Order: sequence, then C-alpha cells, then structure tokens
Amino acid sequence: MNAPVTEIEVEGVGTIRHLNMWQIGAMRKCQGANRYIAPFAFSAGMTVRQFKRLSPELQEAARQAYHRLTSPANMVPSPEAQAQQQARRLPRKGEHVPEEKQIELGRRLIEMKKQLPRGHFGLWLEEKSGLCKRAAQRFMRAAKEADQQKRSAG
Repeated sequence: MNAPVTEIEVEGVGTIRHLNMWQIGAMRKCQGANRYIAPFAFSAGMTVRQFKRLSPELQEAARQAYHRLTSPANMVPSPEAQAQQQARRLPRKGEHVPEEKQIELGRRLIEMKKQLPRGHFGLWLEEKSGLCKRAAQRFMRAAKEADQQKRSAG
C-alpha cells in the first residue's frame, strides 16, 4: 500500500487538506447548514461564504475529495508500520511469547525501570503497561540471563 494521501488538488477549487486545530475550533462555532459545509470549505482554505459561491459541481468535487482524503482506507498504516506495531505489541494473557520477544520485552522493561523513580515501577506496570507483575519479572529475568550468557561467551 502507498503512503496515505495528505492533500488533493481540485481544479477550480484549490488544494484540499486535513483540517488543523484552528479550523476545527472555528467549525464548531458554525450553525445550521453552515456546520455541514464548514469542513469542506475549511479544508479547501475557504470561508463558508466563499464555498457557497462555488458552482454545485465544484462543491461536489470538493466534498468528494474531502471524503477521499479522510476515508479510513486512506488512514491505513503502511505494512512496515503495521509490522513495527505488531512487534511492539504486548502479549495478551495466556499468549505464547517466543524467547526472542521475551528478551526484547525484558530489556525494554529493565530500561523503563531505570527511568522511573524508586518504587514507581510496580505502579507503572499495573496502570500503564498492560502486563502482570509475574510476566514482567519473567521477561526481565530472560533478558538478564541472555545478557549474562552473551558476556560469558564473548
């Protein structure tokens, strides 16, 4: 899959882009029919009044471009990003975790434990990590053992 489209050129209208935070805030102030038109107008860099002055064909072209730009199909991450996300995903309860992944997770947990103040790692595990304490201990032990074997062999 190609990279997501970030802008679409519509002849006679201009470039359709994703809305920024200012435009979203301004859109919330619109009422009635203008509220429906606002995303299409703002994404084209126009006011609602300017958008209403466009011919119905150009308005429809801008709507279609906006919907194509914001469609879920355009938001799908690339296969590389999906693979990275899968590699970073924490294991679910009861899921088999290969030894290499246990070691990698253990190293990341050890690094996180070093970054946190004393006594905060257990709280972080409960609230943020999604791992149970036993699994975290098992992964960190596997990482420490792998590092010791590496040092003794090398």
